[in-house]
Amino acid sequence: MEYLKSLTSVRYATWFMDDHLVLRSSASWRYPRRVRRDMERHLRGASTVFVISPALGEFYEREFGVSSEVLFCPADPHGEPLYEPPCGTGPLTIGYFGRVWEWQLDEILRFGASLRAGEQVLHVYSPDTAFHDRLRLPAIELKGALAPGEVRERMRSYDAVLVPIGFGDTERNLTEFNIATKLSECLASGTVTIVYGPPCAAMVRLLHGTDAAHVITSRDLRDWADVAAALQDAGDRRRRLNSARKFVRRHASSDVMRSRWRAAVEKL
Repeated sequence: MEYLKSLTSVRYATWFMDDHLVLRSSASWRYPRRVRRDMERHLRGASTVFVISPALGEFYEREFGVSSEVLFCPADPHGEPLYEPPCGTGPLTIGYFGRVWEWQLDEILRFGASLRAGEQVLHVYSPDTAFHDRLRLPAIELKGALAPGEVRERMRSYDAVLVPIGFGDTERNLTEFNIATKLSECLASGTVTIVYGPPCAAMVRLLHGTDAAHVITSRDLRDWADVAAALQDAGDRRRRLNSARKFVRRHASSDVMRSRWRAAVEKL
């Protein structure tokens, strides 16, 4: 883009879904000097800056003085909310749907290890096989990949769906600024969402105070027993699922994201 701008006048919108250029150093963020200069020029030259999360937008405003619009993968409510636990009196069953990367793996393992085998189980749906040996725990079952069109209906067969976020510093540029593609689908699925990650994570901050999901921010999962009990309580499920549906319609629906995109196109 910078080369194209050097040749001719260009009006453009830009969308940052990740920022792999920023580095964490001594409890602060920094860019290599030349990268920072190019980032500032690029962001300030855009007619609209889209960011994947409010957290990334706040960072760019502090760092570069630019305003932004949040744009992430949308989803629309799917079926009626499941106020009664789908698994009934059987084992409490949680589903994970998505990729398994290094920054999620430890939290999937910690979550699985916290479950009571025979009473609680985590089913992992993922195309990734690199970590299968490590994921073979008593309370984890590996299910393989699903076709995209099957995901949300399968989510509805679970008492809850899990969104794990790494607690480590290595991938903090992802955890602190990124919204997972599957988050909207989870919230729109009609079953309860569990977000498990550090307080600084973009998804934790996005959902803070909304009651749209159970949010666990203690790495040792000390709150898990209370969350597990709430997943089987119809009153708590009703409150959270109604809040999730409201959140999706206001902040994560196709109409919301489409209107933001159209407004940016009209400015070009």
